[in-house]
Amino acid sequence: MPAVQGSHTVEARKAAQRLAGACKDPWRGVPLELDELRRRVGQLASATLLPALEERGGPLLAVIAGPTGVGKSTLLNGFAGRRVSTASALRPTTATPVAWCHPAHAARVRDWEFGGVSPEVAVDERPELGDLVVVDAPDFDSAVNGHQAVADALLAAADVVVFVSSPARYGD
Repeated sequence: MPAVQGSHTVEARKAAQRLAGACKDPWRGVPLELDELRRRVGQLASATLLPALEERGGPLLAVIAGPTGVGKSTLLNGFAGRRVSTASALRPTTATPVAWCHPAHAARVRDWEFGGVSPEVAVDERPELGDLVVVDAPDFDSAVNGHQAVADALLAAADVVVFVSSPARYGD
C-alpha cells in the first residue's frame, strides 16, 4: 500500500517526477556546462531518486528501542498524546510490539512479523502518520524468552531507530 495521499512521501515522488521531467530534454540557449548539469541532475532523479521513492512502497518504520524500564512506551504515549502502549512499573511490560500508524496502513502493519510476532496496532488519523509507523519494541535485554529476537528483528527492519536509555539504569 502506498503512502497516504498528501503525505511527505507522495509529495517527494511528485517533486522527483517533476524534476526528472524538467531535466529530460536539452535546454535551448544555455551554456554547454549548464546543459551537462541538467543532464546529470535528470539522470540522478530518474535513475536514483525516483526508484528509491517507488521502492519505499509504504511508510517509514521508526522503532523505539532500548532496555527494559527506560520509558519506551511512555515516550510513544507522549508522541501520541494518549495511551497507545501500556506503561507500567512491572518489568518487562511490552511483550508484543505496538505500532502506532495511520488507518490507511493498519491492515498492512497487522500482517508484519518481527521474530515471529505480529504487532498490536493503534490507529490515528494524524497527518504525520501518513508516511510513518512508530513501533514500541519489546526490550532487548529481557530475561523473557523471545523478547530479544523480536527486538532484533525490529531493529533489522527499521528505517529509523530512537534508542531510549536512562542514566540511572547504567549509573554503575
